[in-house]
Amino acid sequence: MVNEPAALGAAARRASACLVQGNGVFAWGTSVEQAYLRVELVEHLAQIYLLAKTAGTLRNLPLDAVALLMDKRKKAGLLSPEEM
Repeated sequence: MVNEPAALGAAARRASACLVQGNGVFAWGTSVEQAYLRVELVEHLAQIYLLAKTAGTLRNLPLDAVALLMDKRKKAGLLSPEEM
């Protein structure tokens, strides 16, 4: 049997937000403002995904572009607890 509280705690260390079917986005952080920014990021990424999917074939970003976006995410204080 899975220890649900322990599994939830492990998942919360790997991520800073999640989508819950029928409930929307849950996010957490060291402040209300940080949690809010994480919700905004999830919504923005979902919109990008939807637009890209409707435009055609999805492709991965080049690694240098991913590195740049991850650096911006770090500077904005939006890393997950495990990434800090």
